[in-house]
Amino acid sequence: MSGRAGGRRPRTIRVRELLGRVVVDGSGRRLGRVVECVAEPRGDELRVTALLVGPGAWTRRFGWATRDGGRRVPWEAIAALSPRITLHGPIGQED
Repeated sequence: MSGRAGGRRPRTIRVRELLGRVVVDGSGRRLGRVVECVAEPRGDELRVTALLVGPGAWTRRFGWATRDGGRRVPWEAIAALSPRITLHGPIGQED
């Protein structure tokens, strides 16, 4: 998969490099770990468009609503991929 984080040039990222990684918002608050990646076809490849983060995030994948449904983080919200996935700014509880 190819992806672009923080406006940088796209690079190939394997899903296994993202799954299980810790995600923090721009203020350093831990949001959870990546449970699943959302991807869309773009030409001959898939592009990651969002990450599902947190213990209840897998339920969103199936359209189930739960109290702790985790978060869907758009790829554009990612500022850095290393050493942990960091978002551009703080994320509210409703996201």
